[in-house]
Parts: sequence; structure tokens; C-alpha cells
Amino acid sequence: MNEFGDNIEVRFVEGLERESALALEEEIFLANSYPYDYHKWDPYSRVFAAYDGSRLVGVIRTIPQSPLEPPVLIHCELWDLAKWREMAGEFEELATQAVLPEYEHRFVGMRLIRAAYTDGRVRGVTAMAATTAPAPAEQLNTAYSFARPQ
Repeated sequence: MNEFGDNIEVRFVEGLERESALALEEEIFLANSYPYDYHKWDPYSRVFAAYDGSRLVGVIRTIPQSPLEPPVLIHCELWDLAKWREMAGEFEELATQAVLPEYEHRFVGMRLIRAAYTDGRVRGVTAMAATTAPAPAEQLNTAYSFARPQ
């Protein structure tokens, strides 16, 4: 039993677990009619998965700057794009997150973000970008102490 009173475990995944996690990510995106075009970043992404026992219930990926720019630098209007590019390995995107619907209100998403963020900090990442709707962005900034310039 963990701090949330359940048996959900989040961990960095490789090999077949990674492939399964990325397949779940795509499945959830497509089921929700979200655009999905992340395959070209698959080789460069770090992937974390959430498991309830042996059941895969969620996934998040981070995308570093090299050798391809992360989607946020390509598709979004950012303040001071040159600054982000200069950060190189110190910057990553919290690029995708997908959680099975029955686990959406069990803090799985936040646990995935926490694992990816902690992993990045340990590896020397000093800034992460995430694209999200305004309401979740405001919650991340106020309730969870994230910050974003506008």
C-alpha cells in the first residue's frame, strides 16, 4: 500500500513495458479524438508507466531537445524561443499523458507528472514545458507550485 492507499506504482519503463505504455498512450489519445503524431519522438522519449498490480493504467513521456526539437518548440508560440533552444539538455517537454478513464480521479496523472519531473531534476533538467488547457495549467501553477511565464 502506498501513500494514496492503493497499490498503484509508477516507474520508468524500457523494452516491452515501454512499447506497451506507448501503445496505451496512442489508444487513449485516439479514443478521445486527440491528434496523435508522436511516433517520430519515440526513440528519444523517456517513458513512465503507472501500474495497478500488473495492469497498465497510465503513461507519460518527456521529450528532450535533441536530436529533434520537442513538439512545444515546434507547434506553440513561446516567449523567447531562443532562450529555450539555448537551454539544450536542461529543458524537456512533459509531452503526453494518458490515463485509463477509470483511473483519472485517483491521482494517477499527478503521480506520473511527479515521476517524470523528479527524474528530470535528477538528470539536470531545470525547466519543463507542458501544453494543457488553461484550467489545468492554473491548477498546476497554484495548487502544485508549477510556474509559467505568459
